[in-house]
Amino acid sequence: MGVSILPRPALHNEEKARTLVVRPFREPGFTRPIGIIFRRGREMSPAARAFLALLEQDLGRQPAR
Repeated sequence: MGVSILPRPALHNEEKARTLVVRPFREPGFTRPIGIIFRRGREMSPAARAFLALLEQDLGRQPAR
């Protein structure tokens, strides 16, 4: 038994199969920060740049660099 904080999409199948019980937060405004670490002075691969662009688009803002 235990408690975890997970993104809702990760719970879809478990909630549907009733293998987990999902309880939403009572207080609004809960956020989970996201960060990216990469080596300074090194070129990002095209895949890494595409992933970063996808995150920026999804988050709706530019991350700190």
